[in-house]
Amino acid sequence: MFQDWFTSCFHPAVKEYCQAKNLENKDLLVLDHAPGLLTNLDDPVDNLKVARMPPNTTSLIQPMDQRVIAKFKACYLWRIFKQMIKFIDSESKPTVREFWHSFNITNAIDNLTGMA
Repeated sequence: MFQDWFTSCFHPAVKEYCQAKNLENKDLLVLDHAPGLLTNLDDPVDNLKVARMPPNTTSLIQPMDQRVIAKFKACYLWRIFKQMIKFIDSESKPTVREFWHSFNITNAIDNLTGMA
């Protein structure tokens, strides 16, 4: 998916932007070390170079990320535990295992959209 975005959206948009602004097309894309970005982008493409940050450096460069992510995780987990308690306190007395068995991507998305 990332490779598709890079070749179909990002790279053409950068090229178009440079042409429109009459800029030399020498660009740098800086990526973190996320596993989802494991693509073969190390070779320069039309003066576009891709650089990857070393592992575990994002929080050093962006210290606010630690607090924001920690707060997000805490709120998300709190919502899940609240739902789990409601689930296991129902009349049929399901187990925690049954809660996790029934938990799916839709529940996760609902949790995320409810946090806003």
